[in-house]
Amino acid sequence: MCTARRAHLLGHPGRYVSSDRPIDRALHLKPLYAFCGLCVRVGSFSDPPEVSGLAHFLQCKVFMGSEMYLQENGFNEFISLHDGTTDGKTDCEYTRFYFDILERYCLNLDRFVQCFIEPLMKKDAITRKRDYERFHNQTMVR
Repeated sequence: MCTARRAHLLGHPGRYVSSDRPIDRALHLKPLYAFCGLCVRVGSFSDPPEVSGLAHFLQCKVFMGSEMYLQENGFNEFISLHDGTTDGKTDCEYTRFYFDILERYCLNLDRFVQCFIEPLMKKDAITRKRDYERFHNQTMVR
């Protein structure tokens, strides 16, 4: 599930080597990152006609938290704290969720998994997101 790659592929900041040789000190070593993703066979074609955009809406809210990790947006904060990123994409038939993080924190996948087992969908957070999307869509139409 996790694959380590060199961070320079992402442009993440590196660190210098401690050495007496100038060539070693000049060598820019990058930390290793791990990538993890999940693809589900539900996309925008699965939206009920009366709730267009539901799959994308849920894709944006799934990392809100879980019953085990109650802190709102705790997963995103955990990933950011460890120099990582989260993202997702809703296509017609599939929705993808993924993140990258410093490799040494990849074994802590429980936060990621719990977002899908028991997602935390707080009414006030969903209302905020809905209102933001409505505002965004109205300003794009004008």
